[in-house]
This record gives sequence, structure tokens and C-alpha cells, in this order.
Amino acid sequence: MKQLFLIVIITILSFSCNNSNKEAAMQTPEPAKQEETNKYKADTSGYASGNGNTTDEKKEATKKYNWEKKIIRTADIRIEVKNYSKYNNSIRSNIKNFGAYIDKEEQTQTDGVFQNTITIKVPVEKFEDLVNSINGDDINIIDKRINSEDVTAEVVDTKARMEAKKQVRLQYLELLKQAKNIKDILEIQKEINNIQEDIEAAASRVNYLTHSAAYSTINLTYYEYNTNLSNNYNGGFIFKVKNAFINSIKLFEQLILAAINIWPIIIGIVVVLWAWRKKKKSKTKNI
Repeated sequence: MKQLFLIVIITILSFSCNNSNKEAAMQTPEPAKQEETNKYKADTSGYASGNGNTTDEKKEATKKYNWEKKIIRTADIRIEVKNYSKYNNSIRSNIKNFGAYIDKEEQTQTDGVFQNTITIKVPVEKFEDLVNSINGDDINIIDKRINSEDVTAEVVDTKARMEAKKQVRLQYLELLKQAKNIKDILEIQKEINNIQEDIEAAASRVNYLTHSAAYSTINLTYYEYNTNLSNNYNGGFIFKVKNAFINSIKLFEQLILAAINIWPIIIGIVVVLWAWRKKKKSKTKNI
């Protein structure tokens, strides 16, 4: 009996020791976790204390966050220049210096005005520098507008929907493997094709927004008034009289040229009229 009693007592004590060890293990963090926790606390306290190193880290984190944002920037600028040809060569050289390129161009020449409109694509980090460089003594800024559009939310949402579509496509592919007749196969394949079109459209939209945010747009219009033509154009009544006189001379020249071209017909008509009148007079004398 004494031996049995001792065995029971030892078993109870061993079970109690094991439980206490487990509770202590649960309450005491592992060394790695404890180190990570201490590191987190140290980083947090460092940001709170505001020392030099943590301030730099915060700036770096903010810079990274801003870089990930997708912001489309657009500038519309209209300027008058004194020398169209000189500025046209200068702006093209300037565009290359900023790593930009001309996406569209439209040149026009009307009475007294030489004008060119170009669409410039410039890396987002060079956008403000290029905009500020469009200035000078021989340049008169008529209009300048800058717009910014944050498309970060749209990019994130489109990517999320694209990933969801991919998951749905995988499910349909599994159903396609289990399809047992042609009808089911065709219906499932049709759904897969529709989902694939949605995925490609979403990917194209993300690429467009990403490129638009990486390359800002500058719509630049520059023009020069031709002094001689513009003065005549704005000459009022005298200019209109001059134009009317020139137009009348041109009209007279055209009439002469037309008469020369149809002179055989005119001579024929004159001969016919002369013969008809002569015949009419002879009939009158006979009566």
C-alpha cells in the first residue's frame, strides 16, 4: 500500500510540473519573437523621440509612398514668340535634354500667323523643370494651365478586379476538365473567353494609367505674327479696298482668258447673227 501511494503522489507531482512548464512557455516569448518585438518597440520609440536617423527614415518612407502613387499631370501652355523658326529649333533641342519626346504635332499657317501645336511626353520627375524652362525674353505667355489627376485608386481597383477575374477563370478551367459533353464545353469556353477579354481590358487600362503617370503631358502651342501680313490684315477699310481691287483685276483676267478659250464659238455666233439679219433685210425689200 505504501508503495502504491508513493507512485500516485509522484505521478501527480510530475503532471503538475509539466503543466506549469507549458504555461511558462506560452507566457514567455520565443527569442526570435522577443527580439522582433523589441526591435519594433525600439523603432517606434525612435520615431517618437524625433532623432536625426529616424527623421531620415520617415522622409525616405514618404518618398517611396509618393513614388508609388499614380498621378497624371497635364499642362496646357500657349505662347507668342518673336522668331518662330528660332524658337522651333530651340524647343526641340530642349525637349531632348529633358528626356522627353514629341507625341503629336500640327503646324498651321494662316494670314499673318505661323503656328505650331505639339504634344510633349516628359518623365514625371522632369515635368516641372521642362514647364519652367518654357520662358524667356522673346516669349510672351498667353495662357498656362496645369492639372493633376490622382488615379492611384483606379489602378489599385482595376488590379484587384483583374486578379479576381483570374481566380474565376481558374475555376472555369477546372469545370472545363470535368465537362462531359460538347454543350457544356462550349458554354464553359464562352465564359472563359469573356473573362479573358475582361482581364486583357483591365491590363490595358492599368498599363495606360501607369504610362500616363510615368510620363506627364505638355500641350504647347507657340506662334508668331508676320508683321507685314498682320498689318495688312488689320488695315480695316483700306485693306478691304485693296483686296477688292486685286480681286477685280483677277476676275477681269479670268474673263479675258475665258473669252480666248471660246473665241471660235463667239465668232460662229456673230456670223450666224449677221447672216440671219441680212436674210431678214432681203425679205423685207422683196415685200
